[in-house]
Amino acid sequence: MTLEEREKLAELIKQKRGSMSKSAFARLLGVTHTAVTGWENCLSEPDHHNLVAISRVLGMSLDNLHDCLKGNKASASEFDSLVSKIKSMSMSLNQIAVIDHVVSEKLLAIAESTGR
Repeated sequence: MTLEEREKLAELIKQKRGSMSKSAFARLLGVTHTAVTGWENCLSEPDHHNLVAISRVLGMSLDNLHDCLKGNKASASEFDSLVSKIKSMSMSLNQIAVIDHVVSEKLLAIAESTGR
């Protein structure tokens, strides 16, 4: 992985993590907060297994993540497309609550299936 690719990955991780602590984000991935710190500071790079986990948390396929890291803007991720659609929708509070419920169920299923 080139330095530019590591910098892009760091940017994606920081953006996705938002205000979540590094420790909490690390738990989502099944790694230590030290690993997340290394990736965010471009001091280390994740192995294949961790790239798969990162792509899952980012809501994109591993191929889309690789494309994104290489600067290929033509391949929009499924996650980005979904977020754009949701942002452009006019929704009631009840509709937002339904989306929140579905997302919560999905996160719980993922956590249970991975033993986290």
